[in-house]
Amino acid sequence: MINRISLLAAGLTILFLPLQPCAAAAERFTPLTVGGITLDREDFNEVLGADTHPDTTALRLFEEYALRLAAAAEAGYDLRLHDRSPEAVVARQTAIAITDSRATDSIAATDTLTVSTLFERWRDSLRWDSPRFKGSIVMSISRELADSAATMLHAMSTTDHYKRRAALMRSFGKNVKLVKLLVGRGANRWADHAVWGDTLPLPTLAEPWTAARIVDGAVLDQPEEPSDVADRLAIIHHSYLQRLYITGLRSRFTIRYHE
Repeated sequence: MINRISLLAAGLTILFLPLQPCAAAAERFTPLTVGGITLDREDFNEVLGADTHPDTTALRLFEEYALRLAAAAEAGYDLRLHDRSPEAVVARQTAIAITDSRATDSIAATDTLTVSTLFERWRDSLRWDSPRFKGSIVMSISRELADSAATMLHAMSTTDHYKRRAALMRSFGKNVKLVKLLVGRGANRWADHAVWGDTLPLPTLAEPWTAARIVDGAVLDQPEEPSDVADRLAIIHHSYLQRLYITGLRSRFTIRYHE
């Protein structure tokens, strides 16, 4: 299970690559050789599972695995081919992961694609399914303190979140809390009240707040900058680097099916 998940995660590049005809028929498996390494049906089962049909998509993914395995062998790793023990499987997956990581890091160091460019290129696919509040809210143990804290924050010249939070701590102690959020409705009950006007949550020992106020921010229909979707951009960027890596491997190694 571990090696299947690892392969499928790294194999996301298949989503970005145009499918090309494989030398093997859609529902038939044929052994293949890449860079001096020959893989058979047992290797296919190890990677994708015995219940997976060797159709065009599965074979394309298996080709990528074979290419990455060949790159790891070229880098000098002992792959313990055809050893099906758990230790050998882990050793192969570790060798592939390390080789992949070093290669994609090298590509990233010279690639000209910036995060901002990536954000603009994928902006439509990065849209949220519902509006989100991006900004700061202050919670307090009383309405009066919440109003005072909000007034104090609005008068500050600095916009640095940590400096503002430290100033509130000096003035109000633990009776006031400032939080910076990027949340949709339902993700934070205090934001639900301060932003969307939902019923004020009941205070608890951990959250003794009886008031919440918006300090700054707005409700956005879609991300306005890369940091708003940093996690998703990181996944897209990794897939982009993997695509470049696999494309390079296809240029370096020949895939030969044994008909």
